[in-house]
Formats: sequence, structure tokens, C-alpha cells
Amino acid sequence: ITAHGHCWSKTINNPTPGNCDGKTELGSISSNIDFTSAVDNLEPGTLYYIAAYASGSDGSATGKVITFTTLVNPVPNVTTTPASSAAQTSAILNGVVDGFGESTIVTFEYGTSLSYGNEINAIPSPVTGSGNTIVSANVSGLTKNTLYHFRAKGVSINGTSNGNDLTFTTTT
Repeated sequence: ITAHGHCWSKTINNPTPGNCDGKTELGSISSNIDFTSAVDNLEPGTLYYIAAYASGSDGSATGKVITFTTLVNPVPNVTTTPASSAAQTSAILNGVVDGFGESTIVTFEYGTSLSYGNEINAIPSPVTGSGNTIVSANVSGLTKNTLYHFRAKGVSINGTSNGNDLTFTTTT
């Protein structure tokens, strides 16, 4: 065997090294072996057909075709948590964000209606890695004795997510 590896396709249900969208090339072998291939740069949420292949001086052959569907990359998971330290003209906005391993820009939208109208960067931002990260932002210049709406917002390469709307009231 002068060449072996795996070949895959999004449209051809019987991929071979000559008609596939991509393939690995693992070189020559002189005996039967088990082998694996690292496959990357696949499209999220896509069905793929994949088969092992081997080629030599007598021709080439492919193994049994299997299928798999790649996972869809999730948008950030964003939760708005209650504001704290509300005073006459300031408050601390809080939230929790999981960017699922992607760099995620985090902001808070806030204002006196569900249209918000104001936005401030969270600390930290961006968040990276997987798992929940607690974020917050100190807002000032607010009007005393006023009801404010706010929500956390996360933006990554996978999309945008808004947290739930919460409210707080500044003091008199």
C-alpha cells in the first residue's frame, strides 16, 4: 500500500480519494494496521460521509462508508442577574456568560424602557474559555428615583445572545 487515509464528502454518499471534498494522506504501510485521521475545518451542523481508503500498485479500495453530523457551534449563553448597589445616580449591573470557548464581547444594555438606549462594556470583556464567567458594570449618571431596565449581551464568532430583562430602581 502506497497511500492510505480517510476521505469525506458533504454530497457524495460513497466518497473515494478521487471524488471527495477532503482527505487525509497517511503515507505507505506494509501490513494491516488500525489507523485514525484528524479531520478539521468542517462546517458546523453538516452531514458528512466518510470512508477509509488504501491505494497501491493494484488499484485502490475504500472501506465501509459511515456518516456523522458536525455539532453546531453554540452562541454564548448569557444570563442577567440582579443589579446591586443601586444608589441615587448609579448601580452595578451583573450577569453570567459562557462563551463556549470562543472570545465573547460582553456589554450591558440599559435604559428607562425595553428599548434600553444605553450600552456599557462589562468587566471582564471579552471573556474567554468555557464555563460561566461572572461579569459586571458600574453605571453612573442615572436619574434618581427612576425604574431602569437592563440586560447582559454576549457577542462571539458564533452569534449574539441577550440575557433576560431585569429592572432596578435608583434611590431618592
